[in-house]
Amino acid sequence: MTKLIIGHFHDDCLGGLEYLQSIGVESIANYMTIDKCKKIGIPIPSTPFSDSLTFDFNGEQIDCRFFGAGHSFDNITVWIPSKKILFGGCLIKARNSRGLGNLSDAVVEEWDLTIKNLLDEYSDIKTVIPGHGDIGGKELLFHTLELVKKTNKMNEKLKQNKENAVAFYKMSYEGNPLKATDLYVGTEYIQHNPDVADGKQGFIDYFEKMQVEYPNKSIEFVRVIAEDELVALHTHQIWPDKDEYVTMDFFRFDNNGKIVEHWDSLQQIPKTSANKNTMY
Repeated sequence: MTKLIIGHFHDDCLGGLEYLQSIGVESIANYMTIDKCKKIGIPIPSTPFSDSLTFDFNGEQIDCRFFGAGHSFDNITVWIPSKKILFGGCLIKARNSRGLGNLSDAVVEEWDLTIKNLLDEYSDIKTVIPGHGDIGGKELLFHTLELVKKTNKMNEKLKQNKENAVAFYKMSYEGNPLKATDLYVGTEYIQHNPDVADGKQGFIDYFEKMQVEYPNKSIEFVRVIAEDELVALHTHQIWPDKDEYVTMDFFRFDNNGKIVEHWDSLQQIPKTSANKNTMY
């Protein structure tokens, strides 16, 4: 072994690099990968390139290219033109993949454009080697595009659900639960707070009463988290006489993007604390 081409900065591409360097193996990577390695303090590849690098390896032309972000901001591909083989790395998903996998460093919103750039550049691909899973052909690129489309659609739904949960709670808290319910609640509203009656009318009655009794209250949405059909709101609330609370509210959405169920937990912020951290 004389050369190693590193697809991106994750451990499944970089693992063992320190040992390989110790036995004289050249390691090739994009400048972005090298900068990331320096930043997080892991072994640094020896040979950098920016957009592309072409070299001869035992009489075979090897093309390393960066076409754009996807699985990570720095993922590259390797192309052997004489064989029409594309090493896609984790940018390309195997045929049996049902999702895009690890998205911790993904740039999903750019992934499809990167794949399209690949298809434009290499129109005659015969063999595609994904980062994980079985070898295939050009169909793996189209399969990956479908997975990206599905993920983008899901992300857009989660974003919309988060916005609607905040709007619903804010509008209700500030005194208009009837309008909030009309806009954001589905055909049913299952209530788990023992102080509030079940159903939409119970919710409306409760918040209308709160508005009459406590009109001068405020709310700050500290965190909003969404997964599947659930949205969680972490809020900081200030009530009259500077009475402060933190709450966690969980809303379940139906397939139409309407709220149909609610759980919550509330805690009053004490005057003293055993640590210097806030509760929000």
